[in-house]
Order: sequence, then structure tokens, then C-alpha cells
Amino acid sequence: MWIDCYTLPKNQGIRCEHCGTYIRNIFVFHFDNGFSLKCGVDCIR
Repeated sequence: MWIDCYTLPKNQGIRCEHCGTYIRNIFVFHFDNGFSLKCGVDCIR
């Protein structure tokens, strides 16, 4: 597993794939089986 992170520009964002919260600071978890999950910084707690 490896993790990538990035921030989207102001007035842009996506929904967290874990909880549905609108996020701009994004962690992307890439799993060994090819699955990836985009999750907010606060959502992973």
C-alpha cells in the first residue's frame, strides 16, 4: 500500500469516498490489489 496526497485549488473539491464530506485536501490510498480510495485528511481519523 502507498499513499498520495494533494490539495485542490480554491472553489474546487470532491466528495470523500469514505463518508461523503466535501473535501479539498485529499489522501489517496493505493492498495496492492489495485483498489484506491480518496479520503479527506480529517475523515481518516
